[in-house]
Amino acid sequence: MVEGDLIVVPQGAEHVMGSALALQPTPMRVLLPEIPRAGMPPLIHGGGAKGARFVCGFVHCDQKFNPLFSTLPRLLCVRSHEGFVSLEPVGAEKKSSQEPVPFHAGMWLNTTLYYLIKEAQNAGNQLMLARLTELMFVEVLRRYMQELAPDQKGWLAALKDPHVNRAISLLHAEPARAWTVDDLARDAGVSRSALAGRFTDLIGQSPMR
Repeated sequence: MVEGDLIVVPQGAEHVMGSALALQPTPMRVLLPEIPRAGMPPLIHGGGAKGARFVCGFVHCDQKFNPLFSTLPRLLCVRSHEGFVSLEPVGAEKKSSQEPVPFHAGMWLNTTLYYLIKEAQNAGNQLMLARLTELMFVEVLRRYMQELAPDQKGWLAALKDPHVNRAISLLHAEPARAWTVDDLARDAGVSRSALAGRFTDLIGQSPMR
């Protein structure tokens, strides 16, 4: 990591942060024995070298059915340097040796990060912090979806398909409706066979399933 990088752990996987892999990590429960009821206090640890500052936060999803997070890598690194940002799935389970494809981030993500850090430093409005965090997370997901390979499968890949995306949106908008594949295909603007085939190919399940 370098200054300006953004790390996202979509599934809350246990992880270690440090300046060198050979160093013995200190468990967070030692630094923070009790979880505070309000806010997260600043933590200072280590020493003997130039300091590094991290701003940490989380996004909570209260939906019981959320296949989105299970399709994401265990860790996403948004690298911000020289005016570019690249999304790079990393971790022990990484199978591809391809370099991340860079793309210009523009001012949107950088501006969001700037105001998010300013709010956090100044013990800012909790509602503002929550909304900025959500916006940042959505932008990371959008960027990640743009970098998916053409043959990628899963929910995020399905959302890139306009007809499957429309069908998923319809199902989630009216879950109690007695849908048929014919109804869904008509409202999604595609033939029944095309929708069923594309849906199953991308998600691994039929629309009705």
